[in-house]
Amino acid sequence: MRAAVGRAAEEINRAKLYLPVLVPGALLSIGDCHAAQGDGEVCVTGIGRDMTLSLSVSVQQGPPLRPSTYRFRQPKTLRSNGPEAAVSAGGPDLVENARSAVLGMVEWLERTRKLTAEDAYLLYRLTVDLQITQIVNSPNYCVTALLPETTFDAEREPHV
Repeated sequence: MRAAVGRAAEEINRAKLYLPVLVPGALLSIGDCHAAQGDGEVCVTGIGRDMTLSLSVSVQQGPPLRPSTYRFRQPKTLRSNGPEAAVSAGGPDLVENARSAVLGMVEWLERTRKLTAEDAYLLYRLTVDLQITQIVNSPNYCVTALLPETTFDAEREPHV
């Protein structure tokens, strides 16, 4: 499986990344580490560098992710005030990617926070940022929906 992971380059310690496994026997390849990169990755590349990575990989059964999407959770970063949950979608159509990222976040809120679809959309419109997180790899672009987890009480940590 090959995926352009857009904003995932910003992930740090204790981050979790959920990728769909679309075919039996799929392989995982990790690389292209960036020390810095602006949102949108608008031209050429970020600042690439050697990095040491420690990770664990497991396969989880559960509701499938929408096609061409992935989900991640990251602790506080330089750009956020606290942990964020995110759903990203990639492909050649920015509008379709935005729709997939929105629907993926709404589905995540329904499943992990037990919200109705209507309540999830109402919360989404007040708290979620929708960003173009990668446009340099034409014709495949990435759109990410970011939800600050500070929106919820600390005791109600979601199980993803």
